[in-house]
Amino acid sequence: MNSNKLSVIFLNLFIISFPLSVTASQSFAILSIFLFLFSSYSNKNLLITLKNQSFMSAIAIYLTMIPSFFFHILQYETSLISILTKSEISDFWMCFVILPAYYHIRNPEYRSLIFRSIYLCVFLVVVSGFITIFTPFRLAVFIRDGFQVKDGVRLQHFAGDFWGRYTYLPIGLMNTHLTFGGLCGLLFPGILFHLGLTLKDRKVWKNLLFLLISILFAIVIFYNQSRSIWLGILFVIGLIGIKLF
Repeated sequence: MNSNKLSVIFLNLFIISFPLSVTASQSFAILSIFLFLFSSYSNKNLLITLKNQSFMSAIAIYLTMIPSFFFHILQYETSLISILTKSEISDFWMCFVILPAYYHIRNPEYRSLIFRSIYLCVFLVVVSGFITIFTPFRLAVFIRDGFQVKDGVRLQHFAGDFWGRYTYLPIGLMNTHLTFGGLCGLLFPGILFHLGLTLKDRKVWKNLLFLLISILFAIVIFYNQSRSIWLGILFVIGLIGIKLF
C-alpha cells in the first residue's frame, strides 16, 4: 500500500474520531498530512500542491491573527513561547489538513469512503449530543474516570426543564459546549447542502432517514445555545447558497 492510500485511511480516521477524541484525531491528521506531503514529494509535485488556493487562504487567515498575539504580549506580558505553544496559533499546522482533504475528495476512488466517514462523524455528534442533553455530568470525564462521577467534578450547564426533566447544554465528548457547538457548526451546513443536492440519487427511505438525522442535528445545535455558532452557520449557508444559486 502506497503512502497516498495510507494518507486516505488516516484522513478518514481523523474525520471519524474527531467527535470522540481531539487528541486521537489530531494524531491521525498529522499522519495523513505527512504521508500526503511525502507522496507529493515523491511524485515531484510538492510545490504545485502547496500552491492550492484553499490552503493559501487558510494560511492568510492565520496570519491575520498575528497582530492580536503581539498586542496580548504587550498587554499581559505573555511570553512568545507560551503563545506559540498554548494559544490558537499553535494549531497552525492544522491548515495542512486541507491539502489531503482537498485532493482526496476529488478522487472518485476515495470520495464515497470520505463521505461515509463524514456521515458517521455526524451520527456520532448527534448521538453524543442528545445523550449529554440529559446527563448532568460531562460525558468525556465520566468515561475517563471509569464510568463514575467523582466528587468535586465540574458539571454541565443547566439548560432548563423539559416536561419535568432537567436538561443541559449538549457537549458531546468535548470539554465545553462552545467547542461542541463549533464542531456542529463545521459539519451542519455542508452536510445539509450535500444531502439536498444528492436527494434524487437515493431511495425514499434513505432520504427520510437522513431528513430525520438532519432534524435531530438541528435540535442539538439549537439546544447548544451558542449564538455565535448559529450566526456562523447562517453565514456559511448564505455563502453556499450564493455560490450554488
